[in-house]
Amino acid sequence: MGVVLLLAELALRAVSYAPERYRPFAHVANGRRTLFLDCYPDNPRRYFDIDLRDPAMRARYRAAGVQRVDEVAFRAP
Repeated sequence: MGVVLLLAELALRAVSYAPERYRPFAHVANGRRTLFLDCYPDNPRRYFDIDLRDPAMRARYRAAGVQRVDEVAFRAP
């Protein structure tokens, strides 16, 4: 039984599977690396007022030169 579980875990790690609640966050930054954003999949306590799902917010960070804003907007807003 233990060998089967070990093989299953190795297979999942080989394909980089991660459950939804453990999805990694995304790092985005501008070209000069002077503005960074760490984007997480959720904001349960509403500590942060930045939401990249908002088109105006994405436009603001694109104008500041932040790269990959649209790419991470809906998976880690």
